[in-house]
Amino acid sequence: MIKMNSQDDQSEELFMPEAEFSDVQLNLEFADSSEDFKPEIETLAGAFWAQTPHSELAFELAKIVSAQPEIGTVACGDDSAVLGYHSIINLGQHMHISAIEALFDLLLNALEEYKDTLPPAKLFWQRLKAGTVCLGFLTTGRYTNLPMSAIAAFYQVVKDDIEWASSAKYNSSTPSHLFKFTHILYITKAVLKDTEPSMSQTTGCTTNPLNRLKKRSLARPEDTTIIECSLFTLLVPASLGSFTCWVISVLDLAGYLRVSKALADEDFD
Repeated sequence: MIKMNSQDDQSEELFMPEAEFSDVQLNLEFADSSEDFKPEIETLAGAFWAQTPHSELAFELAKIVSAQPEIGTVACGDDSAVLGYHSIINLGQHMHISAIEALFDLLLNALEEYKDTLPPAKLFWQRLKAGTVCLGFLTTGRYTNLPMSAIAAFYQVVKDDIEWASSAKYNSSTPSHLFKFTHILYITKAVLKDTEPSMSQTTGCTTNPLNRLKKRSLARPEDTTIIECSLFTLLVPASLGSFTCWVISVLDLAGYLRVSKALADEDFD
């Protein structure tokens, strides 16, 4: 389906020249993912997962995302350069891939730590064990100085894809049930406050996770909105280059829709 109109080494950030992002020049084309975009998707994904124990995810995510046009989009500039991608993949569908299994283990280990002290995490844990969860993983990558209005458009396009996959208009050969997500996993990185206690001391903490992070330390500009719209968010201390913890959020589908709306309603002036 045709979507609306609206890269460097293993660094944690990718930048394009500021001139590329002037109000006059920026004109993004959103296209379905395809094999043609695989190298660029790997570069964009690699910028986030580099300097973490999951650096091999970039290659696997690029393969999966580029082969899944149903849910996901790639944004290109006027010169056809890929500036970003945004997709949700079905974790269960790809659990045979070791890098995906390791990502799922990151979630499971965090749930094991928090489930006895954080009721929403316990409920989600129970649903996972009961097999009543269709878990999507939100993977996204783009140049760091891409305007916030463009980032909001990523979420809107994929929201439309999710709605399309659940409608009578869905006409892909891929079974639609793979995209009927009950929950969405989102993982980002941040820096814990200097006074943050050890993991064993934080698992009983149910306060707002944002209060335990240094200001403006989250890896992506929409991260605060996602945390606020999530069912729960878990902080897992880790050595991640310039970051010091994983930030693991679980949203229900309504939560993702709230994120999309909140970003669309932002004042970008």
